Amino acid sequence: MSETEQTSGDHIEIGDIKNGKAIAIGRGATAVYQGLTVEEVAALVVELKNKDQPTVWNGRIPYLGLSAYQEADARYFFGRESLVAELLQRVQEASFITIAGPSGSGKSSVARAGLFHALRQGEAIENSDRWLLATMQPKGDPFGQLATAMEKATKATAVGDALQPKDDEYPTAETLLRQVAMYLEDGNGRCLLLVDQFEELFTQTKSTEQRQAFIDLLTHASQAPESPLTIIISLRSDFVSNCAGHEKLRALMSQQFQLVGAMAPRDLTKAITLPALQVGADIDDKLVSRIIADMKGSPDALPLMSFALRDLFEVEKTKKGEPMDLTLPEYVQRGGLEKALEEHANKVFDNFTDDQKEIAKNIFSKLIEVGQGRVDTRRTATFAELIPAGSSAEVVTQVLANLADMRLVTTSDLAVVEGEAVTTSDQDSTVTIAHEKMIDAWPWLRALVDENRDLIALQNQINNDAQAWAKDHDAGFLYRGRRLLQIEEKLEIIKSSLGSISVEFVQTSLDHREQEQQKAQASRKREEDLKSQKRIGRILGWAIVISGILLIISVNSTFQAVRTQAEIRQLKEVVQSNQLAELARVEARNDPIKALLIAVAGFRLNRQPNTHYSIAITLQTPFPTYPTTILYSHEGMVNSATFSLDGEQFVTASDDGTARVWDTEGNELAVLRGHEGAVSSAEFSSNGEQIVTASGDGTAQVWDAAGNELAILNGHTDWVWSATFSPDGERIVTASEDGTARVWDVTGNELAILDRHTDWVWSATFSSDGERIVTASIDGTARVWDVTGNELAVLNGHTDAVRLAIFSPDGERIVTTSIDGTARVWDTSGSELAVLSGHADWIWSATFSPDGERIVTTNLNNGTVLVWDVAGDELAILDGHTDWVWSATFSSDGERIVTASIDGTARVWDVTGNELAVLNGHKDAVWSATFNPDGERIVTTGADETVRVWPGYSVKYIVNESYRRIQRDFTDEECQQYFRDDLDACPRSKRELFEPLFEYLTLEQQADWQSLEE
Repeated sequence: MSETEQTSGDHIEIGDIKNGKAIAIGRGATAVYQGLTVEEVAALVVELKNKDQPTVWNGRIPYLGLSAYQEADARYFFGRESLVAELLQRVQEASFITIAGPSGSGKSSVARAGLFHALRQGEAIENSDRWLLATMQPKGDPFGQLATAMEKATKATAVGDALQPKDDEYPTAETLLRQVAMYLEDGNGRCLLLVDQFEELFTQTKSTEQRQAFIDLLTHASQAPESPLTIIISLRSDFVSNCAGHEKLRALMSQQFQLVGAMAPRDLTKAITLPALQVGADIDDKLVSRIIADMKGSPDALPLMSFALRDLFEVEKTKKGEPMDLTLPEYVQRGGLEKALEEHANKVFDNFTDDQKEIAKNIFSKLIEVGQGRVDTRRTATFAELIPAGSSAEVVTQVLANLADMRLVTTSDLAVVEGEAVTTSDQDSTVTIAHEKMIDAWPWLRALVDENRDLIALQNQINNDAQAWAKDHDAGFLYRGRRLLQIEEKLEIIKSSLGSISVEFVQTSLDHREQEQQKAQASRKREEDLKSQKRIGRILGWAIVISGILLIISVNSTFQAVRTQAEIRQLKEVVQSNQLAELARVEARNDPIKALLIAVAGFRLNRQPNTHYSIAITLQTPFPTYPTTILYSHEGMVNSATFSLDGEQFVTASDDGTARVWDTEGNELAVLRGHEGAVSSAEFSSNGEQIVTASGDGTAQVWDAAGNELAILNGHTDWVWSATFSPDGERIVTASEDGTARVWDVTGNELAILDRHTDWVWSATFSSDGERIVTASIDGTARVWDVTGNELAVLNGHTDAVRLAIFSPDGERIVTTSIDGTARVWDTSGSELAVLSGHADWIWSATFSPDGERIVTTNLNNGTVLVWDVAGDELAILDGHTDWVWSATFSSDGERIVTASIDGTARVWDVTGNELAVLNGHKDAVWSATFNPDGERIVTTGADETVRVWPGYSVKYIVNESYRRIQRDFTDEECQQYFRDDLDACPRSKRELFEPLFEYLTLEQQADWQSLEE
């Protein structure tokens, strides 16, 4: 590289540039170069020509457009000779190789037409022509695709059968190695398995278990002693981070990692010129120079180049056996590199009728995998899934045939003959878009995706789930609960685009729900009738008991004077308030307003958890809780929300690489941009003037509250999970996957490294005095440190990874959670004080109450949440969630708890386990839920990319809501019914009802109350 100008950003190697200029612009930007001069290109083109090349066109088109070069196309594949040579060397040295690069950089072509073709020749590596070479793409079925690939490579159906999953068990590395060994020609042979488009394992394979099993198979098979198997994966570089969470895969990738970048100008000249010369076409050197200039050194422009040249070839071609030229004027007229694909695709689409255009829209919407916090990718769909229920397969086939003929889609195991789809094997026929570059290069397709992102994601998920269900119609696959409700809301919009299997799947889910509801309704009615009878009996029994108690008290008072009238009245009110609370819950289903009147009457007598719960539950019948504000600015999952200490602002952290600051009314105050990966946490300093964020890019950053970057905390070598201020706001502690925690000052100076853990550090937090730090690690320990990095104690006792460790508010105790199914309480010297062992599986989070006397824990098994005292005694079970619960936090008064779950809900509880509210609204998992400091609001964040603000179900809120809804008084009959033992206790007006609760009313309500008649 003779001239280089580089500003801040990563160095990007783009090859040997002579008489050109390379410029790297901005943070992590790609390189841009001007290439060779026209004269140099002309000289190089002359150099590439030789007398043995044909001078008339042989009738073949050597450019493949958007398609990757296969082994059969190797004669037209040029410009990557040095890269192929390097890969051949890697094959001789390693058993696991990664080929990564941007979409459109030619990874698949290098692997197939370059590396595999060279191995087939047996020249670069002796006897490699006798090796087994297999290629596959994971699509949505990695094991099925593996079985097919190995069956083709060995030409043995028994191999394919052996590698198919059976009885929900996936084949292992040992199975694969055993099959490979049986079909190698001699003991020295090898088998190379190319897993192309490896990112499909994350975008199209929806089962986490299946994905992990396939990764385990690859990593174990390649590393087995004397393994004859070499695994090569090719993937888009923006999916490397997805692999980082798989430890063995990450380790293997780091050992042999080949990055495919932009071609150097000389190599690019060969890639453009030599294919044309191979088929007898002449190519204008000015055209070559212009194409190189148009590519601007971009590593992802190769598909557009190939498409533009193929498009030009189609126009310029003569008859076979006659001379032909590729010229610059025609290239320009066709739109050049940027417009050729767009104009071609628009022309195809414009030739469709209106009905055909709708069919085409339906087809393309099913061929896109909508990115969640990253770029969109192509999706492989079955041919059957492209036919909407009730539509003619013939009409869809006609459109599909046109799209395939025009090279906008590709088909597998499907041939289009005279406008009809003909299956060419017993495999499911599949369709995909020709290349992911189409999504951005064709504005129509880009707009289709952007305007229908949620619907496309939903229909694709339904199609995937329907395919899984259709195999044996297992009812376990049917939609239920919140997921079914979400789909039902959108069903009228998307039903016309769903295939017949998907429609049947959704309808079966709906029918199954109705059947279950009918059964549940009948059962509930029987139970409610029984409960009502018991409750009324119990309530009447209380009335008799209280009368007896009061009589005894009265008699005793006469003779012993041990009870005052105030004590008697207080006892009477406690019993009566409980009686009214029970009556309110009985009446809630029949008459919500009457029930609310009764509940408030009970609460005014005695403000206790039971009567608070009675009002809260009545308020939700029949009216659900709605968020006061929904915030849509984030473009990726929102991982957390944290309030400032004064409660005036909160900050959210998202997978879209940003944190955002909001006021409590939902106004966006600042966007914190700067991270190059997901932001996993964000929190304010104690004075609310600074924010620290932690990110998957390996850094933490400090900002002011206006969004200005103050410092970057550079030092970690892997994902930073958390960053937390000390109580005085002068220091920060970070926890990272690199196995360390680090202490920093707020200007970014590293003060200490806490490096005694042997695996990921998941959390690190300060004590309340700021003098100690506790860390939690996957190595199974928690550790206590001073702020200079001296280890003070090791908390040994857990038998598996420790997820979290935090100090109690007074700094005297520590609670830890673990995937071993326990939480444990310790003193700060490391002595174990209590084991909280009521959960059945991973305990994900634990939080102390503000007074430090209680702990709430969540687990990733059955959706239950438990409340404990610090001695380890279970106090309450919060049972209502139907899936994993990520977090649970106390309100500042310690009387309420809010929980967040992947079942799509957050829930508010009192500390005795009564459910006060269900916060329904998120369309996907709820990652976090937290109270603001005064407990009047709750903020939730979700995988649906939204942030929602809700009422906090405090006493003030329930009184305000009750005052708003109650618009009538008790009738005389109701007073007689509910206050028959003390008619004077019946509040005869709204003014009287709320008089004891006046302090909780809003100023507007207080003014209204004062205007009411006595």
